[in-house]
Order: sequence, then C-alpha cells, then structure tokens
Amino acid sequence: MTLLCIVVFIGSTFKLANYVLANSENSKVMNEARELYKSGSWPLTQLALTSGQDPKTKPSKFDRLLEKNPDTVGWLRISDTQIDYPVVQASDNEYYLSRNYEREPMEAGSIFMDFRNDASGDERHTIIYGHRMKNGSMFGNLKKYLDPAFFQSHRTFIHESLHQSYRVDIIAVYYTTTEFNYIQTDFADDAEYASFLHTIQNRSIYATNEALLASDSILTLSTCDYTLDSKDGRLVIHGKLTSLTE
Repeated sequence: MTLLCIVVFIGSTFKLANYVLANSENSKVMNEARELYKSGSWPLTQLALTSGQDPKTKPSKFDRLLEKNPDTVGWLRISDTQIDYPVVQASDNEYYLSRNYEREPMEAGSIFMDFRNDASGDERHTIIYGHRMKNGSMFGNLKKYLDPAFFQSHRTFIHESLHQSYRVDIIAVYYTTTEFNYIQTDFADDAEYASFLHTIQNRSIYATNEALLASDSILTLSTCDYTLDSKDGRLVIHGKLTSLTE
C-alpha cells in the first residue's frame, strides 16, 4: 500500500510539473507575441527588403506578427481578463486546438478563427475558439461573464482584423451544446440571418436589448463548458461588430 501511494504521488507530481511547465511556456510565447504586436510594423525600408514590397506601401501593425506566423488574422482583447491574444486561422478547426501561436505542440492551443470565415473580408458571422484553461488563460476567463456584475461593467471588448478595428457590443451570453448550430456561417437570405440573430438573443442569460438588423455583423467567442454536457457543452458569447476604422 505504501509503495502504491508513492507511485501515485510521483505520478501526480510529474503531471503537475508538466502542467506548470506547459503553462509557463505558453505564457512566454504569448508575451512574445504581445511584444511583437505592441512594437507595430517593420520600418518601411525593412519591409521592402524582407518582403519585396514598395517602401511607400503603408505598413500594417501586424507585420511583425505575420513575419512570425503568416496564419495571423487579428487580435482579441477583453479588459480585466487574460484575453489579450493574437488570433490565427488554419485550413481546418483542428490544427490550432493543440498548437500554440508558434505552431508548436501545446495543450492550451491557440485562439483561432473558424476556417470557414474569410478573415480578409466582411463576414456576417465570425467565430473565434479557445480552450477554457483552468488557470484562466486562453478563453478560461470567459467564465467571468457568468457574473452579472462583470457583464454589466464589460459589455464591450475589442477585436482587430488585419485591416479594421472593431468594438464588440455583447448581445448574448449562454450555455449550449453542439446540438445547437450557434456557429452557423451560411445563411440563405436576410430573413434566415435575422431569425438566427433573434434566436441567439433569446437564449441569452442576460437581456441585452441590443437592436439588431440583417445588415449587422456579429462575432462569436466559443469555449468548452461542462454545465450542460461533459463533452459537447459550450459557453458562448455573441457580440455586434462596429467598425472603429476611419
């Protein structure tokens, strides 16, 4: 019995050490990404040398991030949370589930956009996914929106694409399962899209009373949640996009 306890203790300690190490490594990668984001674009002359672009071309604040990972499609930031991350996109919704921003194997994965979305253009419905990590990283802090006080004081957040910046006004927060197609991106017409908007607003645990039109675009944040189902449960936040770009 004593030997068994020792084996269990060693195994648990090893798992904990790996978990701490992985979180530390992921934090390091994200901090490096933030530094690249904050430092902005390459100097125009450097851009011309590295990419062959005309040095008169207007640089992007994402140039350094794109140099690090061409899959970069934007940035997501929610105040008073750990959510201050680059958004990436692959050719499927599996690749970045277990790879970090630098494409290295990582349990925490990345914050990534649905592969069906066109990151370079206007979309009616854009979806971003992230793991709900126990330490609050990635989309772990989305659970804060289950606190009415936090919701009321954080009704908006910022999403940046490579070409535009948006204010996101939250229109719905709720639990669901994958049986409900809350990640629908293809709509037959305005009527179907308007019906979808009405449905997700009615599911919200908060009455947002945000007026929505078929001409509005929305952003969805999705993460796992075990309240309704241990495998297919989700916590979902939808927000209306308003361009901040002149």
